[in-house]
Amino acid sequence: MYNMSNGDLRVADFVPFYCAGKIVLSGQAEHAYNYDVRMKISKELVAPHALAHPFLLQYPPFVFLLMTPFAALPLIPAYYLWCIFTVAFGVVSIHLFLYHHMRWQLQYIALLCLITLCSLVSVLNLYIGQVGWLLIGLNALFFWGLLANRDKMGGIALALTTIKPQYSIVYIGAVLGLRRWRLLAYALLTEMALFLSTALVLGWQTVSQYPQLLTHTETVDNTITCMTSVRPLLEMLLPHVLAIEINMVVLIMGIIGIMALFHANRNSIPPILNCMVAITVLTALIVSPHTHCHDLLLIALPAAMLPINILWKETDTGQWGKIWAVLISFFPFIGFLFFVMSNTGPWSRWPFFLYDVILLALACNFLRFLKNPNSSLKSSPGKQ
Repeated sequence: MYNMSNGDLRVADFVPFYCAGKIVLSGQAEHAYNYDVRMKISKELVAPHALAHPFLLQYPPFVFLLMTPFAALPLIPAYYLWCIFTVAFGVVSIHLFLYHHMRWQLQYIALLCLITLCSLVSVLNLYIGQVGWLLIGLNALFFWGLLANRDKMGGIALALTTIKPQYSIVYIGAVLGLRRWRLLAYALLTEMALFLSTALVLGWQTVSQYPQLLTHTETVDNTITCMTSVRPLLEMLLPHVLAIEINMVVLIMGIIGIMALFHANRNSIPPILNCMVAITVLTALIVSPHTHCHDLLLIALPAAMLPINILWKETDTGQWGKIWAVLISFFPFIGFLFFVMSNTGPWSRWPFFLYDVILLALACNFLRFLKNPNSSLKSSPGKQ
């Protein structure tokens, strides 16, 4: 769970999650974000090792409640239980979505889940105890609710995806574009319930401190160069504060773009809507100010939304669909190649970012084909 590297203590991401639950169980919940309280609990978790700073707890306040049952166990058993719980939730949610809405056959669902589980990003999630499998399960439930007019399920799932709000805010653009006011209302009510229940345990002052803490951690995070979004590029070219400001502009433009996309195609047939879901997930990963390699587990959803089976079907889906299918099929394996590449300096995870951008461009072109297949076929090489 932790080790020494060049004299510095490095801990798995699960340890700060676990620390959040320990703070609640210690009876100091009302001081959850307090520096001294975090330092005290952090030191206890890594003793006898020294710790210069407390763990960063940049998670939404309701995560403290989520982790409380796990913190009741010793650290190692809690870690294994967390991995089992998150993977089980993700797999079950993906299965329900693909089987009941996408009409996938069971063997293909099992194959997708198995390949995703063996991918680099899944291995990273399990190795450091991140929330990737939990998040992909919530994403599956949200998009199922969005596409199948299940507003209650979609709204609740959307609210829970705010465990990483940098992606949720992009998804809201799709909800607004489709004018799904009931889904949005369920999401707001669920979010209010989460913050209310958290406030009853942690106190209103602690809950109100979260936005300020989040802003602070985004300015001092020393892992920016390992991110896989547009932010490392901006940080490499621009002063730090200006890079953050421009990233926020890019994020807002991404939200507006997704909202416009769904609004313009709100009455489209399912294949087009499915393609737009893939575009939404990829856009969220690219424009987010905080995207790490392990978050790319979410690419499994675009892989499920766009028809990989066109590789062996005889129906012509245009060149973009074919290229998309080839690239997305290699995602579980190509990540290992990217990860072992030598560090390239300030932008060390550039291959992952470039891969996301290429997938997004292909998805947009494939959407254009789906909307107007005849003209796309005419313009494709070899189809003159």
